[in-house]
Amino acid sequence: MDTGKLRRADSRVAALHLRALLESEWLDLFLFSTMQGFDQTFCKDTATRATDAFLAAYGAPQ
Repeated sequence: MDTGKLRRADSRVAALHLRALLESEWLDLFLFSTMQGFDQTFCKDTATRATDAFLAAYGAPQ
């Protein structure tokens, strides 16, 4: 936010939103023990989707 890469917002809330987005596709897999092995592609894809959603919400206007 200080460098202008993210819009001004409550940084604590923004960090919580990012964490929730990063956890969202994994949480049920862990809670219900349905994860079968670790798939590095799935990990990268979920991180990309979470980051894209976060930047859509908090990214600085172009």
